[in-house]
Amino acid sequence: MLRPALDSHPQVRCQAEPFNANSKGLPYPLDTSTRDILDRWVFPSLSEEIHSVGFVLHTYHPGGLRAFPELRDNPRWDDIWTVLADLPELRVIRLARRNLLRRHLSQILARQSGYWHAWRGERVTETLHLEGSPPSHTVDTERAAQPPVVLDIERLIADFEQIEILRGRVDESLGRHPTHSIVYEEMCGDAAGTFASAQGFLGVPVVEIEPATRKLPERPLDGSIANFDEVAARLRTTRWAYVLDDE
Repeated sequence: MLRPALDSHPQVRCQAEPFNANSKGLPYPLDTSTRDILDRWVFPSLSEEIHSVGFVLHTYHPGGLRAFPELRDNPRWDDIWTVLADLPELRVIRLARRNLLRRHLSQILARQSGYWHAWRGERVTETLHLEGSPPSHTVDTERAAQPPVVLDIERLIADFEQIEILRGRVDESLGRHPTHSIVYEEMCGDAAGTFASAQGFLGVPVVEIEPATRKLPERPLDGSIANFDEVAARLRTTRWAYVLDDE
């Protein structure tokens, strides 16, 4: 939502996930160096007309997640965090979802369905696509309702713990650079205000921008998680009890 919105600004270019080793359509082999990727696929967009260039880098990139063992790591790109830290003009927009349970559930549902984004057909060609055009089943369609999923509670807790560690790594690696933090839930409640503040942070003219994607619909947690009562009972005894507040 944020990435395609920023990419629609006439003075901004924002790539998708160039250091996601699990992307199937990257236009370069996995042994391509970090600097080569930046020099060929990110920085060339800079020009007199383009003021800011960037890309999406999840906290776990270029590695995997313990909760999703099917994700592969690519040590070839492990230096991305130090390379970025050494860029003198780097500005960091940090987008984080407050509700880690919703985040975990969203990952599972997307991996099951292959439906990561709901693209607007009339806008999809206006957005940079590192891997080529999005899958046709995600354009001008709605994700079909999926049955409730059974969550592995220990896997869930391990995911929470790792995400907290990884977010701390971002603080350590990039904390000295100017940073603009955005909470996903607040962005969904005020997209226009969020997009305006991000443009101001980047130093580009604030204009009305609209993402080429729509927010995917969500059901209440107790309707999406088959063993919700069991999950809730476990989480109430932890520091993550707040994720059960689904408002």
